Amino acid sequence: MTNLEDEVRLAGKAKEVLQHEAFKYAFGTVEQALLAAMNGTPIENDKMKLRLVDKYEALQSLRACLQSMVDTGLMAEEQLKQKTIAQKVKEFVYG
Repeated sequence: MTNLEDEVRLAGKAKEVLQHEAFKYAFGTVEQALLAAMNGTPIENDKMKLRLVDKYEALQSLRACLQSMVDTGLMAEEQLKQKTIAQKVKEFVYG
């Protein structure tokens, strides 16, 4: 990201995705399917267990990435507020 406004805008989009009913449903469905498959896979089947764990971790990484974008946007928004306050003070002091 090059500027704070872009980060705030992107955070808003990421938050929309995380809160969207279809995303929540799809994410939960895939997550539950992976967990069920992991629980149903025999311990001896190491390759399949590892593949399922990898897919589960990738799914969790997707959510974590979106949440990180939201968090970064919140920090960018705070920085923008601080800049605005600093600009107002500067204008007050220097006319």
